Amino acid sequence: MLVSIALCITGCMVNQENQSQKQGALIESVMEEDTLKEHIITEGEGNSYRLLQKGNEEVPLLEIAAGQDGRIIYRDQMFADISSTVNFKLQFLSTQGTGRFVVDGVDADGNVIAGIGWVVTGDLPKNTKTMKWVDSRYSINFIGSWIDTYYNVKVMFDKELGHVDYSKIANFRFYVEASDGQHALIARRDLFDDHSKSLHMIPLQNFYQVDKDEWITIQAILQNRSQQVIDSAGVELVMPYGYGLVTIEDTQRINEYLQPGEKRVLTWKVKANRADIVNLNKPWQIFFKINGVVEEESPVEVSINDREDGRVYYVLTEDLEPADSAGYSIAWGNQDGWLNPEELTVQMISKAEKMNQIADRYGAKWTHYIALPILKAAAWAEEKAPKQGWKETIEKVKNSVHEQTKLGHAYALHMHMDYDPYISVNLLSFNKERNGFWGNHLLHGWANLLPEEGEYDIYQSRVGSLYAYQSMLEEMIGNATMGQSLTARAGSFDFGDGAQEEMISTRAYQKAGYLASSDADGNIQGYTSADYGNEIYFASKSDINAPTKDLQDVGLVEFRLTPKEFIAYEKGNELDWNQKVDQGMNYFVGSGKVMPGVHAIVGFTHAFFMMGNGDWRSLEGGHFDLLNNHLSYVEKRYVKPGLLRFATADELVEAYLDYYTPQLLAVYGRILDENLLTTHYEIKLLGKDIPVNQGNPLMVKVKYPLWLREKAYKIIVLKEGKPIKIQDFLPTESNEIEFLVDDKNATYSMRIYHNEWIYRLFHLF
Repeated sequence: MLVSIALCITGCMVNQENQSQKQGALIESVMEEDTLKEHIITEGEGNSYRLLQKGNEEVPLLEIAAGQDGRIIYRDQMFADISSTVNFKLQFLSTQGTGRFVVDGVDADGNVIAGIGWVVTGDLPKNTKTMKWVDSRYSINFIGSWIDTYYNVKVMFDKELGHVDYSKIANFRFYVEASDGQHALIARRDLFDDHSKSLHMIPLQNFYQVDKDEWITIQAILQNRSQQVIDSAGVELVMPYGYGLVTIEDTQRINEYLQPGEKRVLTWKVKANRADIVNLNKPWQIFFKINGVVEEESPVEVSINDREDGRVYYVLTEDLEPADSAGYSIAWGNQDGWLNPEELTVQMISKAEKMNQIADRYGAKWTHYIALPILKAAAWAEEKAPKQGWKETIEKVKNSVHEQTKLGHAYALHMHMDYDPYISVNLLSFNKERNGFWGNHLLHGWANLLPEEGEYDIYQSRVGSLYAYQSMLEEMIGNATMGQSLTARAGSFDFGDGAQEEMISTRAYQKAGYLASSDADGNIQGYTSADYGNEIYFASKSDINAPTKDLQDVGLVEFRLTPKEFIAYEKGNELDWNQKVDQGMNYFVGSGKVMPGVHAIVGFTHAFFMMGNGDWRSLEGGHFDLLNNHLSYVEKRYVKPGLLRFATADELVEAYLDYYTPQLLAVYGRILDENLLTTHYEIKLLGKDIPVNQGNPLMVKVKYPLWLREKAYKIIVLKEGKPIKIQDFLPTESNEIEFLVDDKNATYSMRIYHNEWIYRLFHLF
C-alpha cells in the first residue's frame, strides 16, 4: 500500500480529488528487495531510509533520516581512474543535526588519502592533511535548495587540494551523512566513467607560420589516459570563428577500441584561408573536440600572412548643413542670427555642387552627410511664411541630391535633430521680418535628444528617427541610388556615451541598415580623428571608441578622420593636406606595395566652411582652388600609379567588410530595373574569402530599402534570375529577409513588389 507523506510543519490532510495539485507531496515507493542495504551505514536508533516518488517523476528519491541520537550514511564507491565522475543532487531538510556530503579517495584498505567534504548543517570539522572541509551552511532557514553537482573527481581534487598522490588511491567514494534528527533527500547519486577526461589530444606541432592559401597538415596524438578500454572516441577539429582556416574533408575522426595508455596519430589537412589581420591581428586557433567536449588546454595556433597588395581609399567627407555664423569672426552666412532660404541654397547646394565639380576632374568622390532635419524646419517655415522661397529651396536641395548622386557622389544622414519641429523637446522660432528660423544649437545632436531606442513606428526614438529620415533620403535619391546606405554620422557626433547608450545606438543603426559610423570619441567630446593604422576597425556592440577584442562581439565598423591632426579642407593649404596624405601613404606603402588589408585616408570639412575670394556666396578661388590643387596632386602621385583609390564612405566600408567580415553579409545595390509596381535591386555578397558552395551553403539576411517598408507587399529573391525565396507578410520585424546562398559566383537580386494601396489592402486582413 502506498503511504502519503506530507512534508509540512503542521498536519496536512490529503484530499483525493485535489491530489494532482499536490506537486510537493512525496509518495513512498515499494522496494521489492532492499538493493540499498549494502550502501547504508547506521549507528544508534531511530534511523530509516526509503525510496520516495514525487508526482509523475520516473526516478525515485532516496530519503535518509536520522533518529534523535542516530547517524545514517549513504555511501557508494568506484574504481579510481582519470575518468571517474560523481553526479549528484541532494537536499537537507532540517536546520538541526549534522548534514554533510563527502567525495574522497581511499587506498585498498579503505584509508583516506585525500578528500573534500561540504558541511550544510552542524559543526565544521578542522581541515587535516587528507581532508578539506567546505562551509556550505545556510545563514537563515528559508533559502535551502537542491545541491546539484557534476564533478570529475581528479579535476576537482587538483583544483581544491593541489598535489594528490593518485598512485595510492584505489577507489573514489561518495557519501551523504545525516545525524541527530537530520533528513536528506538524494535525487541523483551517479558514479561513472566520463571518458572526456580519459582522452587527451597532444598536437605534434603547436604553432604554424604560413602564407594565405597554403595547405598545412595538422597532426595530433590521441591518448587514452585511463586504465580502461574505450570502445569509441570521436575526435573533431573545431575550426575558428571567422573562416580563417577551412578544410574540404570531414573534420571528425572515429576511433574504436582504444586500449589503456594507447596513443594514435590523427591527421587533417586545412587551408590557411584568411590573414591574422582579419582575426584582430591574432593567430587563428584550432581546438579538438573529443566525444562532444572541447579540449581547450592545447590549441593549435596558425599565423597567416597575406602577400596580396592591400588597398588604400581616400574618402572626402563633409557635413552638409547651413550656418548663419552670427557671433563668429568669419562670415560663412549673412550673420543676422536667422537661417534663410539663401543660406540653405548657397551652403547646401551651390558650395556642395562646386566641391563635387572639382572632385569630378580627378575621379574623386564626396560623401556629404546631409542634415535632413533642416528640410523639415524649412517646410515648417513655409507654413509660417508661404511663397517666401522656402518651398522652392526644399525642392532645389532634393533635386541637387538626386542629380549629384547620379554623378557618383554620396549623400548620407547627419542627424542634427534640433531642427525637427516634431520633436517635443525642440524650440524652433521663426522671424517673419528676416524670413528665417532658428533652433537650439545647444541640443544640436541625436542620441541625447532621443533616449529611447524605440521601433520603426515610434518617431521620437532612435530607430524611428533613422527610419523617417533614411526613408526621406532614399526617396530624394530615387533611381539614382548606388545602393544601401552603409554609414551615417550623428549630429555633433552625439552617438551616446557609455556601454548602454552605445549599445542602443548600435542596434538602432543596424536596424536602419547601417553597418558603420564615424563618431568615435566625438561622442565623449573628444576628437574623431586617429593616427594612421588606427583609422578603421570593428567596434564592439557597446563601445565605438576602440577596436573590439572579440571577433564574436562586432558591432559597427568605425572609421576616423586622419591623421590625428586631420585633413581639414578649410584650414591650412594644399601643401599641408598633401603632406598629410603623404604621411598616410608612407605608412601604408612599402617597397612599392600596399600593406595587406583595407586602409583609409579621410578628410573632413563643412561645405559652408569653404570660402571663395569674395564674400560667403563666392565659389571661385580661395579654398576651392586649394582643393583643386590638392586633388590634382593626389591623383598624379598616387591614383594614377595604382597605389590609392578615391571612394565614398560607403565604398570604403563595403571594401572593409568584404575583406574583414567574420560572417557572410548581404547588402542591396543599384536598381536593375523598375516599373510602376516593382523595383529590382542587385544583391551584393560581402566576405570574399568566406567559402560558400553546394556543400557549404550559408544563410544570409539582406535589408530592403526603408522607403518601401510601408509599401512593399512581396519580395522575391532571385538567383541567376530564378526565384529562390518568396517573402510575403511584410514588413518584417527588422526590415530584412533571409535566404540561402550556395554559390558566391552566382548573381543574386531581389524584386520588390510595392504599392501603397495594395499594401494597405493586405493589412486590412
